[in-house]
Amino acid sequence: MDETAYCSTCASNEKRDNYVVRLAKDRLGEGPDELGEALAVAMINTLKSMDTLPTKILVLNSGVSFVVNGSSVINDMRELEKAGVEIMVCGACLDYFDKMDELAVGKVSNMFNILDSMVKADKVISL
Repeated sequence: MDETAYCSTCASNEKRDNYVVRLAKDRLGEGPDELGEALAVAMINTLKSMDTLPTKILVLNSGVSFVVNGSSVINDMRELEKAGVEIMVCGACLDYFDKMDELAVGKVSNMFNILDSMVKADKVISL
């Protein structure tokens, strides 16, 4: 048996090709809302400058605020989509928040496709 193949791990400088980012709320972490919102904006802004972009961004619940008209990160999200990142937005969530007509970036999706994307990803980063 080849132990190196069996026990292989990614080197710290090796890029992962298949990771997704799940935006399931409109803030990052717990604590003051203002800080959480600022951190989420900074994360999305920084994401576009990463060496390896996610294959998909999955947008759920209050995270839909990032992909609708008036979002402070709408240009960042558009740049990510233009760079080849697929943005999947929960249709039920858009309906719940009455934002379906305000979708400015990404494609309306459903829970089956969103969950399937997470299952098939090498890594899921959650916000």
